[in-house]
Amino acid sequence: MPKLSIKGAEIEYLVRRSFRRRSVSLEVLPSYLLVRAPVRFSDRYIRNILSRHDAWIIRQNGVLNDLIIRTGRDYATGEQFPYLGSQHTLYVIPNKNTIRSSVEVIDRNIHVYVPEKSETTNPVRDILLNWYRTEALTYLPRRIGALSKKTGLEPSRVRIKNQATLWGSCSSKGSINLNWRLILAPISIVDYVALHELCHLRVANHSGRFWALLLANDPSYAKHRRWLRKNELELKMWFETTNNNR
Repeated sequence: MPKLSIKGAEIEYLVRRSFRRRSVSLEVLPSYLLVRAPVRFSDRYIRNILSRHDAWIIRQNGVLNDLIIRTGRDYATGEQFPYLGSQHTLYVIPNKNTIRSSVEVIDRNIHVYVPEKSETTNPVRDILLNWYRTEALTYLPRRIGALSKKTGLEPSRVRIKNQATLWGSCSSKGSINLNWRLILAPISIVDYVALHELCHLRVANHSGRFWALLLANDPSYAKHRRWLRKNELELKMWFETTNNNR
């Protein structure tokens, strides 16, 4: 990826162009700066835009670093982890009698059974990450199915993906993709993203007709949209953070 030099700092950025986009948007991610731009904008033009927004980029990068420090975790007993919007207490339980790991949810507690011998440096993180993804593979398509029956909008296929920037997408063939990290968010947010993509089955763009259809199916979509914009960075970084205070 190309790099942007700002006040001595080297920041990698990725440009994604779209025929439908009319302006440039910037999003600071844990590993790089995402630049969404119209196809007609040249690399030189985009670099000029980045240079004009260097103060904002540095400020956002500082917010990101503060978030990494604040949310750094050790994956130890007593820490809190979200599951469908509710905070659950982690309990790490050594299991000497088996080489297999497992996860069990009891009330609002997550019990992680860890084998005595592990080949990874952070087995609890790896076990939890795999469990969340597996839960998403089951829960999110089932939720789409329930909402499809309610709205009459039925996709041709539902896939759960590890998307770096998107929460959901809808293809021209009627296939819906959802980000597995939605399993961390409240059910109302899961429904908002799912309904957003389901509405795209009928209206492919973001015209007034689309927003009217979404409003009819999710009257609180504006509130849900604000919540997701406010919390999406923390959700996306949940398993990427390290404890920099140690």
